[in-house]
This record gives sequence, C-alpha cells and structure tokens, in this order.
Amino acid sequence: MMSVNVTFSECVNASVSNLSLLMDLQSDLRLLTLGLYTVTFTGGLLGNLLVICTLQHFTLLAKRLALLARNDAVTSVGVTSPGVRLRPSVADTFILNLAVADLFYVIFLPLFIWSTYANRWPVEGALSNVTCKLAYVGRDVSKFASIFTLLSLSVLQALACNSTTPNFCEQRKCRRAGRVVCAGIWLLCAAISTHYFRYVETVEMGGRPSCLINWPLGDRRYLQFWVLFQFLAGLALPSLAIFTIYAMLYRKVTSRPNLVNFVRPITKTVLSVALVFTLCNLPYHGLQLWKLGAPRPGCASPQRLLHYLVGNATASLLLFVPSCCNPLIYGLLNDRYSEYTAHCIAHPQ
Repeated sequence: MMSVNVTFSECVNASVSNLSLLMDLQSDLRLLTLGLYTVTFTGGLLGNLLVICTLQHFTLLAKRLALLARNDAVTSVGVTSPGVRLRPSVADTFILNLAVADLFYVIFLPLFIWSTYANRWPVEGALSNVTCKLAYVGRDVSKFASIFTLLSLSVLQALACNSTTPNFCEQRKCRRAGRVVCAGIWLLCAAISTHYFRYVETVEMGGRPSCLINWPLGDRRYLQFWVLFQFLAGLALPSLAIFTIYAMLYRKVTSRPNLVNFVRPITKTVLSVALVFTLCNLPYHGLQLWKLGAPRPGCASPQRLLHYLVGNATASLLLFVPSCCNPLIYGLLNDRYSEYTAHCIAHPQ
C-alpha cells in the first residue's frame, strides 16, 4: 500500500525519545501527504474529465458536420471557427485513451488518501478485499496503459513520417486501427495485473485492516521479479523506446525541413508527457529497487528511518503527479487541443 506508515515495534535498539520524534514526523508527513493527495486528486479528476469531454464533443461535432456536408445541407466552412480542423486524427484517439487512463488512476486515490489519514483501509466487511484488489489492479492497469499509450503514439509518429499517404493520421483505417490498439493496450495491462486478484488482500495489523500484497510463503523471489518487471516493462524500456524514436525523428526532420510543421505539434506534447511520467516514476522505482537489498526500514537506525519516511512519502505522491499535469500539458503545448477546447466552449451544442 502506498502509505507513509511504518511499524516501529521492531526498532528494539532505538531510544524512546528517537521513536517519539519519528512518530511525530510520521504524523506531520501524513497530514502533508493528505493535503497534497487531495490537490492532486482534484486537479487530475477535473482536468482529465475536461480532456475527455472536449475530445468526445469535438469528435461528435465533426461526425455531425461531415454527415451534413455529405447531404449538401451545409458546408463545414460556414459553421466552424477559423483555423479549426474538424477532422479527427488517430492522435486524438491516443490522447483520449491517455486521459481515460489518468482518470482511472486518480479515481482510486481517495482510498489511499483515507488509508494514509486514518492508518487503516477505509472499507471493512465483505467489500474490504474486493476494494483492496480493485485499487491495486486499477492503479497498475492505468499506469501501464499510460506508458504503453505514449509508446504507441510515438510509433504512430514514426510511421506517419515515413508514410507517403497524405494525411496519414486522419485516414479512417488509421483511426480504426488506433482504437483497436487502445483496446489491446487495456487487455494487455489487465493481463499483467491479474496476480493482484490472487495475492492482494486486507489483513489485520494492530487491530486495523491494511491492504497489502501477500506473496506466497513470503518468497522474496516473487517480489524481486515483480519489482524488476515493473521497472523494466512499466518505465525503463518504454521510456527508452520513446526517446529513441523521437531522437531518430529529430535527425530525420533536420534533413527534411518540410516535416517540421507536421511533427512539431504532437511531438512537443508526447515528449513532455513522457518526460514528466519518467521523472515522476523514477523515485518510486528507485526506492523499490533499493528496498530489495536494504534492511527492513523498521529495524534501521532512526536517521535511516527518517530518510525512508520522507523518501517513501515523496515517491508515492509523485506517482500521481503526471495524471494531474497532463491536461495542463495538452492545453499549453498542443495548439490543436486548445482550439478544440475554445471551439467547444463557443459551440456547446
């Protein structure tokens, strides 16, 4: 469970005064984390809902105008704002998929907010195990879906730059293929996270229910495999592939200046989102890798436990920051999305 809570009973060699100071720090960190989690949840929820509603509204509007144009009832020129292209792109499909993944990621945050505040899992009774499993599955499925969507969008950019077909990203077949890829991403991510249904459960700790992963028979090999797999498949390899693809695109663009205007709009967005995702996930994965070979934090010295508390709280919070920042990146760096939003506000019907 992503929480700043640590069991202190095992620190038999630490003094009572040091333990008291650490417990006070734990309480302060809990309150600070609670506030930051709440801000992140609010921003991520509202921002991604705006992205989803905007893209869905614009897609429906484009379909409606295309139907009217085919019936010669009206031309799109007379009803659209200047500079706004009412032609959905496959890139819009992937951005929508990314927004949905971010939305699902923050939806489960209130459970962790309450767990951090009350030092217990918020749901008890028959639904305790169900919500515990769903929270873990939803969190990891959404996280994997985000990075795999970014990777797919990067591959799309590479294919579009090498395609001789005009308006490659706006072709109907390409948009249909994009929807199939997005569906495949969710299925793959769900398959990756199925082990949570077996090993995640709520257990009583100090008379309070806690949501934890109970690996079989305490075998650390399962934990080691999952930590390494999450780091490699969920961060390192996809991020390396994304940045490699765009480095190759940059070399190609420098040799063919006519591609600059084609590549620039979505490239700035994808690179910024990928960079934020990588930087915000690195501390968490670094901490998990460090914990594989480090002594249990509850048995460490007070100074080491202090560093662990602060590092764990910071790394856990940073995991949710990309879901809150991504809508801002779309609005600031993607002119197409900004035009979508302005047009939808001006033409709500």
